[in-house]
Amino acid sequence: MPNKNYLKGRRFEYKVIKELRSYGFFVVRQAKSAFPDIVAVQKPAKNKPHIVVIECKTTGRLSKKEKRALRNFRAIDIKPYLAYPVRDGRHVLVKLKEIF
Repeated sequence: MPNKNYLKGRRFEYKVIKELRSYGFFVVRQAKSAFPDIVAVQKPAKNKPHIVVIECKTTGRLSKKEKRALRNFRAIDIKPYLAYPVRDGRHVLVKLKEIF
């Protein structure tokens, strides 16, 4: 049985996926804690797909190594984001922070 932290993180990843799909993204989740957690593609009006990679962290913090790896995606026109949860009363909201 997976540990509690893994299950909490996986639940949050599925919450992020659900939100992205509601905005029209095609979303792929990488299993087994692969990096990055989520790859999403949205086809905008000008025929250039909008591609994003998302690392989900329930703590809201990335290591220096993870930040560096996410920044490398910018070189190939892929926007990297950190997704983290924010409490709003009884609800948990998904916040995205672009990595520069």
